[in-house]
Amino acid sequence: MARTLALFLLLVAPAAAADDAAQKLALARSLREQGQFDYAIKLASERIERSDLPEAVRVEFAIEYARASVGKALGTPRAQRRRIATQCNRTLEKLQGELRQTASRRVIELQACLSLAAMVRTDLAEADDADRRVLRDLDDRLERMVEEIETGLARASDRQNESLANHARVEHAGVLQMLAETYPPESADRDDAALRALGVAEPLAHGRVPDALRWRARGVEVACLALLGRDRLHRARLAEYKADAPADWLAAADTHAKTARAADEPGRRGAELYAAGKLDEAVDAYDRAAADAFRSGAHGSAFECSLAAAAIRHQQGKLSDAARRFRRAALAASDRPEAPAAHHAGLLAAAEAARRDPALKERYAEMLREHAATWPRAETAEKARWWLTKLLAADEQWDAILSETSGLTQSDPRYAEGMSLRIEASARKHAALSGAAADAWLAEATAELQPLVTGRDNRWPDAWTPIARHAALALARMHADDPESDYSPRLLAKALAGAPEPDPQWRRDAATLLAQLLIERGDLDGAAPWLAAADTGPVLEALAEKLRSADPHGREAAAKLIVQVTTDAKGKAAELRAEALVSLGFVAEATELLAGQAEGGPAARLRLAQLLTRHPDASQRQRAVKLLHALEKEVPAGDALWGAARCARIRALLAAGRKEEAGKLFQITATLEPTVASGAAFQEVAREIAEEPGARKNE
Repeated sequence: MARTLALFLLLVAPAAAADDAAQKLALARSLREQGQFDYAIKLASERIERSDLPEAVRVEFAIEYARASVGKALGTPRAQRRRIATQCNRTLEKLQGELRQTASRRVIELQACLSLAAMVRTDLAEADDADRRVLRDLDDRLERMVEEIETGLARASDRQNESLANHARVEHAGVLQMLAETYPPESADRDDAALRALGVAEPLAHGRVPDALRWRARGVEVACLALLGRDRLHRARLAEYKADAPADWLAAADTHAKTARAADEPGRRGAELYAAGKLDEAVDAYDRAAADAFRSGAHGSAFECSLAAAAIRHQQGKLSDAARRFRRAALAASDRPEAPAAHHAGLLAAAEAARRDPALKERYAEMLREHAATWPRAETAEKARWWLTKLLAADEQWDAILSETSGLTQSDPRYAEGMSLRIEASARKHAALSGAAADAWLAEATAELQPLVTGRDNRWPDAWTPIARHAALALARMHADDPESDYSPRLLAKALAGAPEPDPQWRRDAATLLAQLLIERGDLDGAAPWLAAADTGPVLEALAEKLRSADPHGREAAAKLIVQVTTDAKGKAAELRAEALVSLGFVAEATELLAGQAEGGPAARLRLAQLLTRHPDASQRQRAVKLLHALEKEVPAGDALWGAARCARIRALLAAGRKEEAGKLFQITATLEPTVASGAAFQEVAREIAEEPGARKNE
């Protein structure tokens, strides 16, 4: 066990810890190795609490703490061992919540699972319902961890997370094996857990993973084959592995071999061909054996031979064929206790095939629906329904998600996750509709989602749950298009102010939407308190629209808020700040700001002149004309910057009411610089000159 736990130290980046931390870690390790577990636990737990230490150092102390806790637990009665396990799990969960790096949190989560599994393994033969609950919880935690890591790896490959995923898979397989061993021989529960363990272990047992992991996976594989009574395949695997296996591995495998049931005759030839490495011939032999067994009425043997052929196809990487075979075998024997687990193995193969070839997604979705419909009471049925919902979400099939989640109740294990997807689907469906259809769906969605916020009594909640806040944000977005209604701003303000403190990302999203809505409605004073918590980008877009509006009061208020929230702005935000400064009359400050940007120089003066062109003060518009005229003289005629300045000067002349001059300047440009004048910007200026209703008096 200590050797296994030590593997996870390899997943933690070397810490640049202080000498004191390094010495204390070595001391804790020495105390544990001497059997002084209480002292080792005390020393390690003190360092875990030290938030000033680097994360990697705290993780190393946490691993040492867990190893010492396991060592102490192994020598105590069961009741005390469970108390030690509970305390160890709480300590690691608390640290996990304090760590910032995802990799560190996952290492701690995996270490917690390892420690709990080690404490249960001690007296597995006497396991009771409490032990099974621990193992089922570990099953869920490890499966969820692997799913989360795989989701990240689908976006970007990462060696550390790939290694962590493989460790989690091996540990998951081991937990499922242990769970199988707690059930009576030949029971449906034992077969289900053992089949699931095989589904996890086999890809690792034959994959490109480190030797230590591969042999652990092979140990689970042969043990589960023995538990399932698949003696022919069990013997074939032992023969295949025997030459290279470590001595301790062979001893453990021999123990499980002694529990294997007597071999049945059908499929023996397939096992022999498999042991000889003739995999395609082995599949053919198993297929013939399955057909012969079925004709003779030996349906159990037919089922087992069909699964053996499917497992070989899976090992070969022929995932689509493996999924088809597992599916066919399970449906042909749907009343057998092992059928759901066999179909579940087909789901795993189909999922991997669909990841490689998106064209196979629909078949995977069909199998998920089929699994839940055929075995609605199986432990795997709920997982199949959840996987289907996530698959539909990934494909943005909002109507299908709403259909799949229509029966959700608060007693469902995945209620929170399922309801979150349902809320999202409702909002996304509304966004895709228009007109009367959008209005009808808004009324229906509001009738369903508002009670998640206000309850049946239609009262603001005393404590806001994540689901209530998610629903509130979705409702606010759906009602946001009605400028006459205060529904969305009022709902968001209540949700933001309510207890307990909201999730930081939700708070940011809600504050951003609230600020946008208030700005659009002209309540800039109301928006001001939310700007610090909001996402600056969308808020600045809303303020920019107000800044360029016809309402002088609105322009001034918007300009002041822009200046307030763009203190250290760069790029486009800095340009907007400069525009706001110009609008407030701080032209010199705007000039200095633009000159300090990366491009600076003539380009900054061009941008300033463009801002002055929109200034309400006529004298500033006239100033823009002069700035642009001077700028044209600085750069070579025909140059891109010269063309931009000339185009801007024509626009500035129009803004200053000097239409006739603008038209003449355009004609001169078209004659002397036809290439520049043929550009899209100049053609737009030509249309503006033609559409200008009449020149204002020169100011």
